[in-house]
Amino acid sequence: MKSRLLLGAAIAALVASLMAASGAAAAVQPTAMGSYIVVLKDSAGAPATVASQQARTFGAKVGFVYSSALKGYSATMRVADVAALRRDARVAYVAADRTVQIQADTLPTGINRIDGELSSTISGNGSGSVNVNSTWP
Repeated sequence: MKSRLLLGAAIAALVASLMAASGAAAAVQPTAMGSYIVVLKDSAGAPATVASQQARTFGAKVGFVYSSALKGYSATMRVADVAALRRDARVAYVAADRTVQIQADTLPTGINRIDGELSSTISGNGSGSVNVNSTWP
């Protein structure tokens, strides 16, 4: 019994030391670089102009400039400079740029029940046919 307690204590100490070491390694290095999406306020002016000004000020490398759906740009810059960029009056917000993916697309129950996805009918034009199961469960 005593040996189990000692073994448990040793494992707990090992886990704690590993977590502390990984926390220290995860500390932000001043020169560490990150990729960000910078969204500008509507009143900020031309996104390309603001992006080039902020790139010079914060040492960022501008990627894409967005001007249709939103005003902003993508940038690679030092992690340490992000807080200062967020304080710029022209910036609405700064978000880390990351990869996302969609898992699956599902049909609403009613569409699936009548096999709407198999229909040759183009929505709203009245042509084609739909094979609807006439038996209701």
